[in-house]
Amino acid sequence: LWQTDELRIGKPDPLDEARTALYYLDEVMAPQLADVVEEYADLLRDAGVDVAPETAPIRFGTWVGGDRDGNPFVTPDVTERVMLLQAERALTLIADAVHVLSRQLSNSSRLVGVTDDLQRSLDEDRAAFPALLDRYTPLNREEPHRLKCRVIAERLNLTRARIVDGAPPSPDQYHDHRELLADLRLMHDSLCARHGQLVADGPLARVMRLVATFGFLALLWAFEGRRALRLDGRGWRRIGKLDDSVPDAEEQSGHRRDERHHGARPR
Repeated sequence: LWQTDELRIGKPDPLDEARTALYYLDEVMAPQLADVVEEYADLLRDAGVDVAPETAPIRFGTWVGGDRDGNPFVTPDVTERVMLLQAERALTLIADAVHVLSRQLSNSSRLVGVTDDLQRSLDEDRAAFPALLDRYTPLNREEPHRLKCRVIAERLNLTRARIVDGAPPSPDQYHDHRELLADLRLMHDSLCARHGQLVADGPLARVMRLVATFGFLALLWAFEGRRALRLDGRGWRRIGKLDDSVPDAEEQSGHRRDERHHGARPR
């Protein structure tokens, strides 16, 4: 430790700052999120208030890559690149969580069955992803929830290709995180209807809380300077107006007016 320099020789740029923020997302925030929100939900449940897994009582934010009211190194291109870094990390976190979840969803349709809504969704998935389900159905024939996770993982891969790699949009991608939550809700409701509350309100609910909190952008953005709102339009459109963590220009300018009125600054 005493041989470690206290200062770095090279000056970090905005992308370095963004990667540092994502490091804390990976190492500090994401691993503890489910436990904290689960404890919060338990406390409210004890008080007679049910908190749905889609609820996001905690949100994380950053100004890194958006402070263009005085930082000459933060350009529209830098802002978009930081946005894509965040989106890629959020999608990776979610995909990893779905992969772990699928290993826990061994519920057999031969023993407990599924709801009509989930079965209808799987039938639609078979029409949309015939090769994928032809590959995995022999392995997971009586495990519909695992089959659904296979489809969710594939849709996340396609969504990542659109957001990060610039692939053209398609109906097989997720437009935003709410569509993913709808798929997870189908599984949740089916498990609860077939005496599977333990896994529904346990590992599945934890994944739903992760998705609800981070969406497809990982961190809320605090833009500084109204000019940033106009210049970033192409970036927001590429992401596809992912979720409520991407406010429109009117909402942003309103928040900024409130902050100036109360003397606050998003730091």
